[in-house]
Order: sequence, then C-alpha cells, then structure tokens
Amino acid sequence: AAAERVRVQSELVHRRVFGFATFRFEFEGVVILEGDALNENGAKSFRGGASRWLQPTNLSINRWVERVLCAEFQLVAEICDRLDTAMRGGMEDPMRRLCVTGSLRLLTSTSPCLSCLSMLWQMQLLLPSLTLEVSFRSMSGLADGE
Repeated sequence: AAAERVRVQSELVHRRVFGFATFRFEFEGVVILEGDALNENGAKSFRGGASRWLQPTNLSINRWVERVLCAEFQLVAEICDRLDTAMRGGMEDPMRRLCVTGSLRLLTSTSPCLSCLSMLWQMQLLLPSLTLEVSFRSMSGLADGE
C-alpha cells in the first residue's frame, strides 16, 4: 500500500520538460521561415491551448495532464502558426502544403509521450515533403550546471 501511494504521488509531481527546435521552411524554392525556438512544458509559454493544425491525444495514463501543454506540442503548434502566417495565403490548401519543403529538428529533454508522438505524425501528414528529425536526451541524473 505504501509503495502504491509513493507511485501515485510521483506521478503527480510536475516534471520540467524542455523542447528545442531548429527549422527551415521553403515554399516554391524560397526560404519563408527559418529559426529556432525553445519551450518548457506547462502554462509558462505565451502559447498554450488548442492548435488549429494539431490535435492532442487523450491518454488513459495521467488523464489529468493537459497534453496541449506538453513542451513538444506547444513548440510545434507555434511553429505551425508561424508557418501559416509566413506562407501568405496560409496552409489551408493541401496542394500548397505539398510545396513546403525544408526541415524541422526537435530535441526534447525526455522521451516524448504518446500524444506528442501522435502530434509529430500529424505534422508529417500535414507537411509530407518536410524532413522531420526528433531526438531526446534524458536529463535525469545530471547535476545543475552540467
């Protein structure tokens, strides 16, 4: 019983998760958006909440976690919003989205949850000509400043 209580309490502890992305998008051969972005999970960012382009997946484990607040979700949703603006005419038309090439590289401080993996698949379906690279590096066990 005590071990179960410790397990449940550990799931309630907020873990800081960071996502870092570098990206370069071209439309019809012209670079329209390029840069990098950093985000932390939770309601700490300017963006938070639903995305026009991506949908979170409800998971039976940790159902009290709002998946739109995952660092990866917020980061990629923000990049989608910026790309939509940069395309001057938007991303509504699937034929226009086929003309978007380039790359998105995402590094997270822990392995992405299933909802974020689903969101990354949605991103690949949304922009099928995009090269998407995802990696993670567990930060547990590292001392501050390392």
